[in-house]
Amino acid sequence: MSIPPRRCTDVTPTMLPGASVVHAPSGALFTRNAQGDVLANLPQIKSVGITDLTQVLGHQIVRAVGLVSHHVRFAGGGELRYAYNARGELIELYGFKVEAKMSPDGQLFFEPLRDPR
Repeated sequence: MSIPPRRCTDVTPTMLPGASVVHAPSGALFTRNAQGDVLANLPQIKSVGITDLTQVLGHQIVRAVGLVSHHVRFAGGGELRYAYNARGELIELYGFKVEAKMSPDGQLFFEPLRDPR
């Protein structure tokens, strides 16, 4: 699946050294905790997707009462974990070594970080 870049907004923050909070143009709020993790509050997420499925090494789905959880592993070591409740609400979202882009209608797309070489 290819998402035209002009339709999406990059929601992955550039956190400057020492910065603890960043407000993105998309309305997202990013906060760095004491351990250095970046936590995101993303408004109006309607769906979660993968930009390039050829970069997926594995995808595990776990179903429990009222919950569906996904764990996606990417080439290069990136990870994405997310979970929906029975009402279709996103209740958990965790990304490691991934970039995120959001479409104007609230679709959030992930891809692994690119090798800077």
